[in-house]
Amino acid sequence: MVRPSLLTETNFSWICLFGSIPLAAQGFYLLRKLGNARERVESPENFTFENTTNLVEDGIYHYIRHPLYGSLLLLAIAPCSSIYRL
Repeated sequence: MVRPSLLTETNFSWICLFGSIPLAAQGFYLLRKLGNARERVESPENFTFENTTNLVEDGIYHYIRHPLYGSLLLLAIAPCSSIYRL
């Protein structure tokens, strides 16, 4: 009897999809909370979380410098894994 693999292309893409959500959520949260984000008059085109004055080194930022980019990378890998059978 052959057992099916638990890590199929579809399961891998779902793992990537749902893995990107905590990366982005914690990244935004920590930037707002620990980055000392505030509105700046000289750059009104930026979002508030982009105008930080403190370097955040706690939480997910302790392991990865750009968790928001990491979440986008996981979102890009998810559909490609099903199409190209990674």
